[in-house]
Amino acid sequence: MDAGAPCLSHDLPREISFEYDGETRSALLAGPTSLPTSALPLVVNFHGYSDSPEQQEEFSVMSDDAEQQGFVVAYPTGTGIIKGWNAGACCGTAVTNDKDDVGFAEALVDEIAAVGCIDKGRVYATGYSNGGFLSHRLACESSVFAGVAPVAGVMGMDSCLPTRAIPVLQIHGTSDVTVPYNGNIALGFPSVDASMEGWSDRLSCSDATPTVFFEQGDTTCVQWSGCDAPLGLCTVDGGGHTWPGGEAPLLRGRTSTDLDANAILLQFLEVL
Repeated sequence: MDAGAPCLSHDLPREISFEYDGETRSALLAGPTSLPTSALPLVVNFHGYSDSPEQQEEFSVMSDDAEQQGFVVAYPTGTGIIKGWNAGACCGTAVTNDKDDVGFAEALVDEIAAVGCIDKGRVYATGYSNGGFLSHRLACESSVFAGVAPVAGVMGMDSCLPTRAIPVLQIHGTSDVTVPYNGNIALGFPSVDASMEGWSDRLSCSDATPTVFFEQGDTTCVQWSGCDAPLGLCTVDGGGHTWPGGEAPLLRGRTSTDLDANAILLQFLEVL
């Protein structure tokens, strides 16, 4: 739906499901209880490998922000017995079966737009762990998303040739043992620094040395200058495989309370 197109006010459905590539796919939705007649931004929030939409909603606590600040958030479900996304280096049968998760993500946006009042010019992707990897892939291959913010997930694609420049914000903890900050050669995970260097090249950033735009407690956020689109990195010193400012999942390391990942990504991507 175009940003200026009116739509009927109605309640947002809690769940949406549809057929894609021979399977029934689904997502949980959250946002304002009653949708307004003006189109809203959409944030698609992908769960981690072996997790679920319900867990991602709990970990990120993004539904509260969506309701209070006036946007729609979708939590899609991955594929496989152990749910995951095809994001190149990660993860599971979604990769081995070469699932078309880029096509699914784009189809999901269309399905949500058909039942909700969505501004298709303001559709964004974020995700945790494997969902963060997929956010990187969407920035490489999809023209639907206006910005991405991977959390605890790095670039998993051998080749990334985006057709347009979009904002990218990486959020990562230095003590993440699942997706290590410095990479994991055995698993084919690049380091956070290598992932950012790749985006700096793709976005034609003129200055290789970023400057600080947020600093509090354990967290420092930096932004590159002279880029074709904003590029930023929030580093959580001692942060684990977690969603900063969210609920702490068991046995995944320390969750920062100095950084509200939702607030910083909504601001950086200019969602609202």
